[in-house]
Amino acid sequence: MKNNKFTPMKVYTDERAYNNAQAKAEQKLKVLWEAFEWCSQHINEDDINRQKFLEDMSKEFERLFVIKNKSIVNKALSYDKLLFLLDVNTDALVELENRYNSYESKVFVSEDSTDFITKVDAKDYTIYTKNKDENDKLIVANNLINAIGMVERYSKVYPLTIQQATSSFLKFDIVANKYRMSN
Repeated sequence: MKNNKFTPMKVYTDERAYNNAQAKAEQKLKVLWEAFEWCSQHINEDDINRQKFLEDMSKEFERLFVIKNKSIVNKALSYDKLLFLLDVNTDALVELENRYNSYESKVFVSEDSTDFITKVDAKDYTIYTKNKDENDKLIVANNLINAIGMVERYSKVYPLTIQQATSSFLKFDIVANKYRMSN
């Protein structure tokens, strides 16, 4: 008896989108570290709870700023009054937090709670076949791509002509400079 179990096959990975997501994740980390540096000018950076800082930078800064400066005067002062008294302007932190939140990437605290990390998974940018029929189509497309590759050793092959001749069964990715099955 034949086993017709479907196994998804990788069609292609959108490298451009993946690299773009990685670049944005790095930009988000850079903004996060800028905010962290700004905070460390006014509070002890070792006291910053990294997870709380990720969730709300301003709130974590406020918590530690009040703790650090509550003994300046004999009377308990509000956060705003402490900022005014010490001439600290938090506009830069708010602006950095807004820039940080504008990025969609996910940032995590490392296992040892000392660093921030980001993870961009290539699987999120990879297209897989959805059924057995698409698997068969992918096998045919890969065979055709291999055949075109063999012809290219002996003669000039024009990708647009190939794409038109196959009714867009194959597409030519100009950025990657290779053929792939259209989905």
